[in-house]
Amino acid sequence: MQTGSDSPTPRSSTGTTPSRFLRLPEVLRSVGLQRSAIYAKMRLGLFPAPVKLTSTAVAWIEDEVEAWKAERIAESRGQATRDEPAGGAG
Repeated sequence: MQTGSDSPTPRSSTGTTPSRFLRLPEVLRSVGLQRSAIYAKMRLGLFPAPVKLTSTAVAWIEDEVEAWKAERIAESRGQATRDEPAGGAG
């Protein structure tokens, strides 16, 4: 018989335990995009994918959405993101 401690703890892309799940209305309010824009960006790999909660419900990991927002802010301010080296190629 397995116990709950045998299962790995879900982790966000940052490797930490997710702070909480956000349902679509919260994501829409948080990022200021419409549903169609979020799903289009997901198809292109430009927005975090949701986690399947049940056969009919999904939610996004708050930390991943917050990281996406931070990257948008950094890009709009001309700052390197965590995946880009500062100063560019040269």
